[in-house]
Amino acid sequence: MRGIKVPVEGPLTEVETTNVSGLFESQMAAHVRIGDARMRRPFKEMHMYVDEEGGWHGLADNRRASILYDTEMHGSHIYGDAYLFGEQWIMEGPDIGPLPEDITIEKVLAYIERGDSSGLR
Repeated sequence: MRGIKVPVEGPLTEVETTNVSGLFESQMAAHVRIGDARMRRPFKEMHMYVDEEGGWHGLADNRRASILYDTEMHGSHIYGDAYLFGEQWIMEGPDIGPLPEDITIEKVLAYIERGDSSGLR
Protein backbone atom coordinates (compact mmCIF):
# COMPACT_ATOMS: atom_id res chain seq x y z
CA MET A 1 0.00 0.00 0.00
CA ARG A 2 1.18 3.51 -0.82
CA GLY A 3 2.44 5.83 1.89
CA ILE A 4 4.85 8.71 2.44
CA LYS A 5 7.94 8.45 4.63
CA VAL A 6 8.75 11.58 6.66
CA PRO A 7 12.36 10.97 7.77
CA VAL A 8 14.17 12.93 10.44
CA GLU A 9 16.51 14.23 7.73
CA GLY A 10 16.44 14.11 3.96
CA PRO A 11 13.63 14.23 1.43
CA LEU A 12 10.14 12.83 1.88
CA THR A 13 9.70 9.70 -0.22
CA GLU A 14 6.88 7.44 -1.33
CA VAL A 15 6.91 3.94 0.16
CA GLU A 16 5.06 0.71 -0.57
CA THR A 17 4.49 -1.77 2.27
CA THR A 18 2.13 -4.40 3.57
CA ASN A 19 3.54 -4.40 7.12
CA VAL A 20 3.53 -1.02 8.92
CA SER A 21 4.98 -2.39 12.18
CA GLY A 22 7.91 -3.82 10.20
CA LEU A 23 8.98 -0.27 9.30
CA PHE A 24 10.08 0.45 12.88
CA GLU A 25 13.07 -0.72 14.89
CA SER A 26 10.95 -1.56 17.94
CA GLN A 27 8.17 -3.15 15.84
CA MET A 28 5.75 -0.94 17.81
CA ALA A 29 3.82 1.29 15.44
CA ALA A 30 1.62 3.90 17.07
CA HIS A 31 -1.16 5.69 15.23
CA VAL A 32 -1.25 9.42 15.98
CA ARG A 33 -3.73 12.03 14.82
CA ILE A 34 -2.56 14.68 12.42
CA GLY A 35 -3.67 18.16 13.43
CA ASP A 36 -4.97 19.58 16.66
CA ALA A 37 -7.59 18.54 19.19
CA ARG A 38 -10.09 21.05 17.77
CA MET A 39 -10.37 18.82 14.69
CA ARG A 40 -8.61 21.28 12.39
CA ARG A 41 -7.14 18.40 10.49
CA PRO A 42 -5.58 19.40 7.19
CA PHE A 43 -5.54 15.82 5.90
CA LYS A 44 -8.69 14.12 7.19
CA GLU A 45 -8.05 11.00 5.17
CA MET A 46 -4.42 10.63 6.23
CA HIS A 47 -2.94 9.10 9.36
CA MET A 48 0.61 9.12 10.75
CA TYR A 49 2.35 6.07 12.15
CA VAL A 50 5.43 6.46 14.36
CA ASP A 51 7.70 4.31 16.53
CA GLU A 52 5.91 4.57 19.87
CA GLU A 53 9.19 3.90 21.67
CA GLY A 54 11.26 6.32 19.55
CA GLY A 55 12.03 8.69 22.44
CA TRP A 56 13.08 5.82 24.70
CA HIS A 57 15.40 4.48 22.01
CA GLY A 58 17.14 7.84 21.69
CA LEU A 59 15.87 8.51 18.17
CA ALA A 60 16.23 12.07 16.91
CA ASP A 61 13.38 14.58 17.09
CA ASN A 62 11.49 14.63 13.80
CA ARG A 63 10.68 18.32 13.36
CA ARG A 64 8.54 17.85 10.24
CA ALA A 65 6.46 15.03 11.72
CA SER A 66 6.10 17.06 14.94
CA ILE A 67 4.65 19.95 12.90
CA LEU A 68 2.12 17.58 11.31
CA TYR A 69 1.24 16.22 14.74
CA ASP A 70 0.88 19.75 16.15
CA THR A 71 3.37 19.23 18.96
CA GLU A 72 2.57 22.66 20.38
CA MET A 73 -1.00 21.52 21.04
CA HIS A 74 -0.24 17.95 22.15
CA GLY A 75 2.87 18.71 24.21
CA SER A 76 5.06 15.89 22.93
CA HIS A 77 7.39 15.40 19.99
CA ILE A 78 7.64 12.73 17.32
CA TYR A 79 10.97 10.87 17.39
CA GLY A 80 12.41 8.93 14.48
CA ASP A 81 10.93 8.44 11.05
CA ALA A 82 7.18 8.78 10.53
CA TYR A 83 4.96 7.28 7.86
CA LEU A 84 1.76 8.67 6.39
CA PHE A 85 -0.95 6.29 5.21
CA GLY A 86 -4.61 6.51 4.38
CA GLU A 87 -7.65 4.87 5.89
CA GLN A 88 -9.88 2.13 4.62
CA TRP A 89 -12.93 0.50 6.13
CA ILE A 90 -13.10 -3.21 6.80
CA MET A 91 -15.80 -5.23 8.58
CA GLU A 92 -14.23 -4.47 11.98
CA GLY A 93 -14.12 -0.72 11.29
CA PRO A 94 -11.38 1.70 10.16
CA ASP A 95 -7.98 0.26 9.25
CA ILE A 96 -4.75 1.43 7.66
CA GLY A 97 -4.97 1.87 3.92
CA PRO A 98 -3.20 3.45 0.97
CA LEU A 99 -2.96 7.23 0.72
CA PRO A 100 -5.45 8.85 -1.63
CA GLU A 101 -3.75 9.78 -4.91
CA ASP A 102 -4.42 13.51 -4.39
CA ILE A 103 -2.21 13.59 -1.27
CA THR A 104 1.25 14.21 -2.66
CA ILE A 105 4.65 14.87 -1.18
CA GLU A 106 4.41 18.43 -2.50
CA LYS A 107 1.16 19.06 -0.59
CA VAL A 108 2.56 17.63 2.63
CA LEU A 109 5.73 19.73 2.30
CA ALA A 110 3.69 22.87 1.59
CA TYR A 111 1.73 22.35 4.79
CA ILE A 112 4.88 21.72 6.83
CA GLU A 113 6.74 24.72 5.40
CA ARG A 114 3.88 27.22 5.61
CA GLY A 115 1.83 25.76 8.39
CA ASP A 116 -1.08 26.58 6.14
CA SER A 117 -3.69 23.99 5.27
CA SER A 118 -5.39 26.04 2.55
CA GLY A 119 -5.87 24.02 -0.59
CA LEU A 120 -5.41 20.69 1.17
CA ARG A 121 -8.97 19.92 2.19
